[in-house]
Amino acid sequence: MKLLKILIPAAVLCSAQAAAETPRLSLWITEAIGATDAGQCAQPALHSEMKLAALRAKISDRIDDADIAFWNPATATWTLGDAATPASDRARQIADHCFVLWINGKPTAAGVALWTHSARLVHMPVLGVSVADGALSLRLGAQHGASPNPPLAFEGINEVLKEKPARAAESNPRQD
Repeated sequence: MKLLKILIPAAVLCSAQAAAETPRLSLWITEAIGATDAGQCAQPALHSEMKLAALRAKISDRIDDADIAFWNPATATWTLGDAATPASDRARQIADHCFVLWINGKPTAAGVALWTHSARLVHMPVLGVSVADGALSLRLGAQHGASPNPPLAFEGINEVLKEKPARAAESNPRQD
């Protein structure tokens, strides 16, 4: 009985610490798309444990909710905070790569990260990448090169990021 009184609080403490360390939003940047049509980035990867395990091995960058400084629900755009890597360099590491977005531990969207000014027309989720005033901003949309392009997974992203301050939308973002 005494052992249970010791083990139960310890287990609760460990699970609380693990929950606090697990990001509620995690964006995996995986393989470069090169000259392909980005078909390797498509949604079916979300429904296969084997494909998710293979993607986990290809992560080249990872962005968690703690890395996000601003959330603008009016434009469904999130802006990364100060990082060791300049925004333009990090943007180049993200653009033209596949991504998987996790919200609350579940894969929510998979697609391709493209510069917002990219001429590619793709019919899959797109993470728009832009740099303005030295800040890297991202926006998840349903597709690229088509209008309208409604935000994707807005409710889940907003639930995680709603406490972040809003940053004024840039009227003319520059892509480096």
